Amino acid sequence: MKICHNCQGAMDDEAQVCPTCGAPWEAPAAETSAEAPEAAPETVEAAPEAPEASEAAPVMPETTPESPTPKKGGRGAVVALVLVAVLAVAAVVGKSAWDRNRAQNDAAQSDTQDTTADTPSDASESDATTQITAEEAAANPLLHNNAYGYRSYSAHFATDEATGEQVFTYLNADGETVTIPAEDVEKAMDTVVATAGSLELTNRELLYYYDQQYYSFYTNYGSYLMYLMDTTKPLDEQLDLNGADTWQKFFIDASLQAFQQTAALYDEAMAAGYTLDEDMQASLDSLADDLNAVAVQNGYDDAERYLDDFFGAAATLESYRTFLEVNQIASGYANSLINSMTFTDAELSDYYDANAESLQSSYGLQKVDKNVIDVRHILISPEDTESEESWAAAEAEAQRIYDEWKAGEATEESFAALATEYTQDPGSQTTGGLYEDVYPGQMVTEFNDWCFADGRAVGDSEIVKTSYGYHIMYFSGEGEDIYWKLAVEELMRSERFTETLTELAQGYPMASSPELFALLDRTAPTVPSAESEESGETESADGTNTGTETPDETNTGTETAGDTSEEPQD
Repeated sequence: MKICHNCQGAMDDEAQVCPTCGAPWEAPAAETSAEAPEAAPETVEAAPEAPEASEAAPVMPETTPESPTPKKGGRGAVVALVLVAVLAVAAVVGKSAWDRNRAQNDAAQSDTQDTTADTPSDASESDATTQITAEEAAANPLLHNNAYGYRSYSAHFATDEATGEQVFTYLNADGETVTIPAEDVEKAMDTVVATAGSLELTNRELLYYYDQQYYSFYTNYGSYLMYLMDTTKPLDEQLDLNGADTWQKFFIDASLQAFQQTAALYDEAMAAGYTLDEDMQASLDSLADDLNAVAVQNGYDDAERYLDDFFGAAATLESYRTFLEVNQIASGYANSLINSMTFTDAELSDYYDANAESLQSSYGLQKVDKNVIDVRHILISPEDTESEESWAAAEAEAQRIYDEWKAGEATEESFAALATEYTQDPGSQTTGGLYEDVYPGQMVTEFNDWCFADGRAVGDSEIVKTSYGYHIMYFSGEGEDIYWKLAVEELMRSERFTETLTELAQGYPMASSPELFALLDRTAPTVPSAESEESGETESADGTNTGTETPDETNTGTETAGDTSEEPQD
């Protein structure tokens, strides 16, 4: 098994797409800090353009010439296929990490962002303000126009402290609280809202898809969320970047597209006789026991209560397991398709030549036919980079350590021991100074030139000066892969699989009933006011100011023992 770099979820060794968060597999890289020898200045990136619903862009290997962190080579597919969590315990761990990161981002956002509430007047011609008809309201008790005038498909859920039961409410267009009977919510959750191939999508399952879509969106755009939305507010109270609909509808549409893709892959997998491997099947079989153990550790009575707090009372262990099994089969089959794609050297070369300008300008990817290498180093940095005396002292210390190594056994093992003891590079201290699968152009110039000099042989050593200090170098060996070919292969796999998935989905048309969509939202709704519109703050139904609070400061009525963070909003 291997671990996803995004959510820490477990992945099968052959998997190229994480079943937990939908992220592509990326081999782990050595950790570095700002003091690492190959560290490059951090650049400020512009906020991304509004992504289309459920469309995941291919992930290009990070190949900036002055990049600090060696990225291990490998055949990781770069298709961020929008599929859901499969290993429930891994999903829970991922969500916990997501919550911590979100709390940090929201804290930063509350200090820097003007969170002026969207109001109906901001989008008088928006589809989001279409009024709910009497027929729609009769068919769907959760559908309503909220206090902002927007169409909302969700009810807020919170636990009644006296009875322990969940209460479902929403604020109508007049800002009045409407309570929905639990039996009506349960009936709405069992309503089929979409079909594709052999699969039916109920609102109960839509909760899972919706949650995954928001989580996946966060992993891709987390550092930019403050520019895209106000994450302290329900998503049905603010318009997406296109201004035509709410963020809630954006993620519903993304969920439907993911469902259609899943249905296509699932039916294709069944037709091909695809079955889960033993490890994945065992994980599903132990789902109840594993989730119960995690639930108890987090202060819940059992797995059912745990799921209730994540998704609302509509979530059940049985429906969650079925949902995970379907999506694991779809994800596993997708990985089998990706792994079956092969390209000749001529095809890789032609692709690079046709896209050379963008590959070089955007990613620093050079067509250099040199294999990746393994190298060890010991970094000795000057205390003051502006002081010649500090540089001289660092050079003397590096020479002393180098002489000590040469006077001893002068082996790679003894070099690694000295690196662990002396190196000032935190990114390689725990690995005995080792960086693996380093590719041309990845390290700073002097470091890179030494590693890839013609005739470089195992056991070569030398002291090299860079802007970070003096590096005592030891050449460990050469890998089998040529990096530019790996990078181009990943891009070609991404493009080909995207085309394949599009064609498959077209063969499984989806029918849906948008007027019947129903979601459960643990984030308390707010109402606009003249004062909040001027100040950028909003008030909740009970008058609590939420415009500048972080999740840790806002009590949503659903806090649990040991966990006060909020969940993705509906």
